[in-house]
Amino acid sequence: MAHKEEWITTKEAAKILTDNSGHPVSTGFVRRLGSDQKVTTKQLDDRTKLYLKSDIEAYTVKKRGDGSVRPWYMRLPKHVKLLNSSSIWFQCEICGQKWSRGCNTPLAFIGSYPHTMIIS
Repeated sequence: MAHKEEWITTKEAAKILTDNSGHPVSTGFVRRLGSDQKVTTKQLDDRTKLYLKSDIEAYTVKKRGDGSVRPWYMRLPKHVKLLNSSSIWFQCEICGQKWSRGCNTPLAFIGSYPHTMIIS
């Protein structure tokens, strides 16, 4: 006997993924899964795309990170280190160059490698 494929909408797919993962999954994430061909899709018309229910149910969504954004000083290149706890003095570990970031001003030190950076 032939197995009938069951197709679901984006919202239904997001609800299934949310229920299975234990954290919210957006419809945008479902659309991304379809565009990345991680789940089987079927174009219904110009605006509507359906998703194969068995693919959605088999897909596991893991929560990544805690949702917080790293502070600017954590985004510095690996060779640049903070010199003190006030977070305004920096030093390059390669050449020893030092520079500062004043209060409420961006760190903008442009020069030859490894110092080509703009941090705001």
